[in-house]
Formats: sequence, structure tokens, C-alpha cells
Amino acid sequence: MLSANQELTHEDRQLCDIVEREARRLDDLVSDMLNLANPRRPILAVVDVAAVAKDVVSLARLSGRGAGDVEVRFEGVSSLLVLADTDMVRQLLWNLVRNAVQASQAQAAVTVRVLDEDQRARVEVIDRGVGIDDEAKPHLFDAFFTTRSHGTGIGLAVVKRIADDHGWTLAVHDTVPQGATFCVELGQVSSAPVGSPPPSLKGRWTLSPGPL
Repeated sequence: MLSANQELTHEDRQLCDIVEREARRLDDLVSDMLNLANPRRPILAVVDVAAVAKDVVSLARLSGRGAGDVEVRFEGVSSLLVLADTDMVRQLLWNLVRNAVQASQAQAAVTVRVLDEDQRARVEVIDRGVGIDDEAKPHLFDAFFTTRSHGTGIGLAVVKRIADDHGWTLAVHDTVPQGATFCVELGQVSSAPVGSPPPSLKGRWTLSPGPL
């Protein structure tokens, strides 16, 4: 409301931008802390990971440095269905993209890539920052570990918990010629419609004999 005031000076608008930016940062911090402190079990259903990734990219382009000096773009298949918790997938991707944007240099690009590799789903978030030291890589997903002076070390810990809760494989590699690539292996691609629940055992044959 304050920033919409037409009588604000240029300096006043700069101060409003700082307030809005810090409010978003604190909101992200509180959300990460709550997600880390109060984990819940995934509510599984068929999710279009590509669609969620596109939404996250669109949001990142409108906030923080994604709306300024860092380009955020999507690459890969137009649709990719997996069994997962939709909200957790969104949180995982948002944290990875936010981390990549923060690590990026001015005028660099962050790429979110969704791949179908022989019916196995894979997501990559690629930045062109300074990269990650080999000594830091084993601790990247530890709570409160950070390589940035203003980092909290919570966002990637939330990513690790979500991946573990789904049984996904999470890894980080060097980007050539510089930067880091975070890879999430999401498992088998689904052929069921979006929103379908996990397959039930009801009605299946078992090895237990029935009554004679």
C-alpha cells in the first residue's frame, strides 16, 4: 500500500523495495524453519512435475533477483508424471531455484531441466555461480550449514528431507565451466492421470490361501 503512493520520492521507493525484499526473505526463512521443524508424511498422488516446475520458474521470474539480474528458464519435456506430494515437490523446486539464484552472478542464468530418461524422472537445477568446494559438498544438505555469509543453511536441509521422505536420490555436481547442478532422481514415470492416488492392493491376488 505504501509503495503505491504516487507522492513517494525516488529514495522513498528504494526504501520500500528494501522493505518488500526483506519481508519476502523473512517469509521464506520462517517457512523453511516450520517445514524443517514440523515434517509431515507425503500425501501421494500422480503429479505433473514439468507443470509444477514451470509454475516455480514463472514465480521466480517475478521475485527477488529473478525479476532483476538473473534469468530463470525452463527446459525439458512438456509433461512428466510421477507419484509424489504436490506441495512438497513445489517446495523442493522452489528451494533449489532460490538457492541457485542466490548463488548466481549478475546477468547469469538458472536453468530448471525436467527429463524423462528411459521412463525414469529426473530434475536438474543448474546455476552458473562460483561453484561449490569439494570439502563443502558432503555438508550441503546439513541443517544450518551454509557457504554464504547471509545464508541460513535451512533451505537445502528441507530439500533433503523432502527427497528422503519420497525415497528420491539427491546429488550435486559441478557445472562446466563453472557453477553447480543439483539433481533429483524421482523414480519411475507414471502413466496414470494427474491426481490419481497410489495403486491399491485391493483386489490383487496374494499367496495366502482363502477359506476351503
